[in-house]
Amino acid sequence: MAGYVEAAEAYFRSRVERQSLDELAAKYEALDAMAVLLAWDAETATGRPRVPNSTVAAAVREHPGAFTGIGSVDPHKESAVDEVAEIAALGLRGVKFHPSLQAFAPDDEKFWPVFAACESHGLLALFHTGTSGIGARQPGGQGIRIDYAHPLKLDSVAAAFPGLTVVAAHFGWPWHMDLLAMALHKTNVYIDISGWSPRRIPAEVTRELRGRLAGQFVWGSDFPFIAPERCLGELEELGLDSPVLLHGNAARILGLPALPSGLAFVAEGPDKRRSETRGDRQMSATLKLTHKAIGAEVRRGTYDVVVDGERVGSVEMNHAIEVPVEPGRHTLQVRNGRNSSSTQTFDAAEEEIVAFRCTGKRLLPIFLASFVVPRLALKLVRD
Repeated sequence: MAGYVEAAEAYFRSRVERQSLDELAAKYEALDAMAVLLAWDAETATGRPRVPNSTVAAAVREHPGAFTGIGSVDPHKESAVDEVAEIAALGLRGVKFHPSLQAFAPDDEKFWPVFAACESHGLLALFHTGTSGIGARQPGGQGIRIDYAHPLKLDSVAAAFPGLTVVAAHFGWPWHMDLLAMALHKTNVYIDISGWSPRRIPAEVTRELRGRLAGQFVWGSDFPFIAPERCLGELEELGLDSPVLLHGNAARILGLPALPSGLAFVAEGPDKRRSETRGDRQMSATLKLTHKAIGAEVRRGTYDVVVDGERVGSVEMNHAIEVPVEPGRHTLQVRNGRNSSSTQTFDAAEEEIVAFRCTGKRLLPIFLASFVVPRLALKLVRD
């Protein structure tokens, strides 16, 4: 990657930290996190040697607690479809594509047999989207075309292969609004927030991450350009460190084990996270909360959902959120800035769906009083 890395280091304002596999595994184990290692094959477009899929698979076998892996194929090669089958046989979880560096347009149907192979083998397809740190601020961008990585080039792919999980890395900036529209339209489109300091993620993306697209976002750091410790710390500061983002969504699409029952991520200092067990029962009940607007909403915007004193997600007006809970007694509250509802206690039985609705509509005297007593601002009732 010589010649490419230097431009990327300048773009990210960060030096690449080179480590052995043992050192890297120890780093992620200390964070109680798992790294997704990526193979690489852009030989046709760049003339540079590949990082073989077998190399990544060997690293995963050596450090199964620290690594999982995604393979790569060069879509220009006649062997690409066969190599997808080999990736599946190696036990890797998906196939990485970089349209800009591999110089291909995903919406060109001549490449679709590769995506069909991914779908048939149950492998996700991870695409670089948006601008590129590689080639950035260089004459001609080192010959790299970022138009190949426009997220709309994935829309026809997601439509043609509904059984294929399409993951758009780096949320497609500066075309992130197009990607959000795609994800809202197609449930097999996922959005990865790696490559960005969480503090700098655009507000439009963060709003959907907190709300109706919470189940279609995955996090990553893009290490070695951005350290995972930094990402985790900033996600915590922003209140974005939900188990759904940090583990649940990725575990689902990568086919990794789910969190043990009752396991949650909790903070341990500004840059570390640990796991804490809250119980040993199965999450076999569901809490469903609907933000139902009735007439003119006094309190608009996204409501944070707090179960047992812990934020578990958010819900936008006229949308709903479903949260798995353990059977037993729980508390529920919704918040909007300094305003909050009263706390409701509920019992959940095995396989039960417990439904609540919330609204910001209040009579004017109560609305005015809510500035003094914040719990009067929002109304939360059992359905």
